[in-house]
Amino acid sequence: LLMTVINYVNIFIGNSVSRLREIGVRKVMGSSKKQLVGQFLTESFVIVSIAVLLALALYPLLRPVFSNILGKPLPLLSSFPGYFALAPVTIAIIISLLAGLYPAFVLSMQPSIDSLKGKLKTVKEKVVFRRSLITLQFVIAIIVFTGAIVIGRQISFSFNKNLGYDKEHIVTSDLPRDWSAKGVRHMETVRDQFIATPEVVDATFAYEIMDGASGGMSTELYKASQDVASAIQTTGLQTDEHFASTYKLQMAAGHFLTTPGGNFDSSAIVINETASKALGWKNASEAIGQKVKYKGMDAVLTISGVVKDFHFGSLHQAISPISIAHVRFSTFYRHMSFRVQPGNVAETIAAMGKKWAELLPGSPFSYRFMGETLAKLYQSELQMKKAAQVSTLLALVIVVLGVLGIVSLSIARRMKEIGIRKVLGASVAQIIVLFMKEFGWVVVIANLVAWPIAYILLDNWLNNFAYRVPMNVSPFLLVTVAVALLIAIVIALQTIRK
Repeated sequence: LLMTVINYVNIFIGNSVSRLREIGVRKVMGSSKKQLVGQFLTESFVIVSIAVLLALALYPLLRPVFSNILGKPLPLLSSFPGYFALAPVTIAIIISLLAGLYPAFVLSMQPSIDSLKGKLKTVKEKVVFRRSLITLQFVIAIIVFTGAIVIGRQISFSFNKNLGYDKEHIVTSDLPRDWSAKGVRHMETVRDQFIATPEVVDATFAYEIMDGASGGMSTELYKASQDVASAIQTTGLQTDEHFASTYKLQMAAGHFLTTPGGNFDSSAIVINETASKALGWKNASEAIGQKVKYKGMDAVLTISGVVKDFHFGSLHQAISPISIAHVRFSTFYRHMSFRVQPGNVAETIAAMGKKWAELLPGSPFSYRFMGETLAKLYQSELQMKKAAQVSTLLALVIVVLGVLGIVSLSIARRMKEIGIRKVLGASVAQIIVLFMKEFGWVVVIANLVAWPIAYILLDNWLNNFAYRVPMNVSPFLLVTVAVALLIAIVIALQTIRK
């Protein structure tokens, strides 16, 4: 909106010579400065009012687009309360004043004689002011454009980074809770029957899954040979021996909650590499077979394996120590996870739903795909990416329109000069360069102002991620070249056309 106001001011002032004689005549005929100011403000209000009416007409068409960006539905105009009608009227008045006040006072303050001659007093000051406004436009556009690139890179990095497990073809569903030894044995039977179906490659059940909804149970783990004061904070996970094979976790050493023979071991515990280092072992192999205890529990557990680090939460958090105990040890579970066969998803889900109803009657099969679940972790970032892309498009369109208007007016004023230059042998390229010089310094200054502002804003935003893309000069250079080319094309087209 600010950029559009700047366009209005620049084009209005730029086109003022054609209005000066009108102003001079009005002054000679007795018009006061107040009347002239009122006339220009009325013109501004009429233009803004037409824009508001067009915006209200376009709102129903564009409502789905902005609903998608916000991630929530926007209401129909008819559903707003009656007093909401004051909002567009208030907006029209404020924008009219912002856009029309300066041009109105500039033109109304011109002496009558200068106005009749078509001369704009203090031209130099007005040019400096206008170019400052254009520079501000470019600063905003460059910051938004650079932000769109960096945000896009971070989101792509978040979705493409190796998470330490395979999220593809994973389906999860909530389980009915019977937190007893009998309930655990029943879930093991359900799991095994699902694994036996042709649609399911593997299955597991656990208290937590990597959906980012929670960080797991907070537990404190320490070496059985040491004092409890040496305990480290870990993210505790209760699951079965199929968890690693279902999610395709990689083992750094040992076995996942099983004995070397492959049988599950309820007294076994698995830790990740970060936990192994935090407990004082130099490598994963040293941890295998070591005895550990949970704070507040007497049971001694044996480390059967060390899993390679994987992301339990989002990339906002660094990987923390993780301890994984067998569900028979704790008897807590909430989710069933399935690795399904790739192929016809609809048929697979239908078959699984039928089997679920058979094995767990009365419990809904509320399935979710892990890829969609993880996407929700970065919902705000995805919305920001969409918003940045839309903002960049709007900013560039407004800048191009502004440059187009100013160049057109500049060419119209200098037609005689252009004609003389052509007669004296100047080429089209030389004339294009002549007009590009007017915007060259504007673009350079805008970049000098925009770069540090964009860097500070984006670097602070990236600091919200424990795993982030580096801030380098490439997005800034890309934006600079893109904006410069865009302006050059606009100027070239306008100059050639004339």
